[in-house]
Amino acid sequence: MSFRRTAIYMFCASNILSASEACCDRSEALRTGVYSNMRFNEDGGDLLGIEIWLLRSGNEYVVVFQSSEGAPTLPVVADALIENGALTFTVPAGNPYSGSTFTGYFSSKRLDGKFNSGQLAPDGNSMIHLTLGRSYWQR
Repeated sequence: MSFRRTAIYMFCASNILSASEACCDRSEALRTGVYSNMRFNEDGGDLLGIEIWLLRSGNEYVVVFQSSEGAPTLPVVADALIENGALTFTVPAGNPYSGSTFTGYFSSKRLDGKFNSGQLAPDGNSMIHLTLGRSYWQR
């Protein structure tokens, strides 16, 4: 995937995120945002991690999911469900995590979860810890 294509996806997602927060009550808007553990590994020269952009459209949630185990994958969009403090979504085709369902729980400035298929995070851990903040691409 080209840098330009990644930049276009992130620009669009950022604009959707801003609009989605404007339509929601404050408590729900606090859950929307970018959850990421993506980082550059200096030793191997690889980009590693996961990003979940949680967006709201009307009464529904969607995620933009991207993973990287050396080189970033093309972001994919999936319907999401938030229920009882948990985020659940299934990664669609076009990603190494395709078909896996992620379930994560929100805490202050974090989203911690696992994939049902046993899919590991790029760092080899089964529990994935994502921090609410800026995207790797916004740094």
